[in-house]
Amino acid sequence: MPQKLITEFLGTMFLTMTVKLAAASSVFAPFAIGTVLMIWVYMGGCISGGQYNPAVALGVFIRYARKNGEAFRVGDFVSYVFTQCAGGICGGLCSLLVSEGDAGLVFPNVQDTRHYRAFFGELFYTSLLVYTVLSVATSTNRSMINNHFFGACIGFSVVIGAISIGSVSGASLNPAVWLGCVVSAMVRASQLGDEIHPHGAWLYWVAPTVAGLMSGALYRFIDLANVESKETKQDAQPDVAKAPSEESSDSEPLKKTTGMAQVELV
Repeated sequence: MPQKLITEFLGTMFLTMTVKLAAASSVFAPFAIGTVLMIWVYMGGCISGGQYNPAVALGVFIRYARKNGEAFRVGDFVSYVFTQCAGGICGGLCSLLVSEGDAGLVFPNVQDTRHYRAFFGELFYTSLLVYTVLSVATSTNRSMINNHFFGACIGFSVVIGAISIGSVSGASLNPAVWLGCVVSAMVRASQLGDEIHPHGAWLYWVAPTVAGLMSGALYRFIDLANVESKETKQDAQPDVAKAPSEESSDSEPLKKTTGMAQVELV
């Protein structure tokens, strides 16, 4: 477990630091943020599952709920969330060592709009992120097992969200990142003799929580039910005239191998 938590801490730290620095200095911030997430998903996926987001952790928890032998337990979920939040805060503070002046004041915030627009934007695109993680990184479907595109899909789901709702809510999509950005902005504001006022702070926690619950439940209802239905039909077929072949022997290991996040949560 320590190795998993250290990986989650570092991944969330670099993700938050990139959000702070890129958002303050470049129009290509969505691509920088999506790319650093993709990198850490590939690097840490085989260790911790590469979640780096409490909303994703909640979706994974729901996905594995009551699955014997594949449990992501309550204790695991709580440990992941606290570690990710700590990593977010550390990443935000580290960004202050690189940025200067008002650049350190950047954080996802409701931008001159009604809160319900920001809420639904965060809800929809966090749901996209969580469902993408569950679909490409935990699926037991044979077309998904051992795929090499899971990191790119996850990273680009963040790019899409950042471009789509960046001007509406700041496209946090991650409570740990939002927390790290706000804490570091408060520290920088105090250094400048100023203060900040986060607007709609509640939605950056409520929307991702609802998104994690919805995505986890939806994945169990659609994808898991579909896979289990196919497995039941295959088990019901008689093994008449089924001779061993190279194809069957080659595919056998795939039955014992699962998606990126599932491997490390068992």
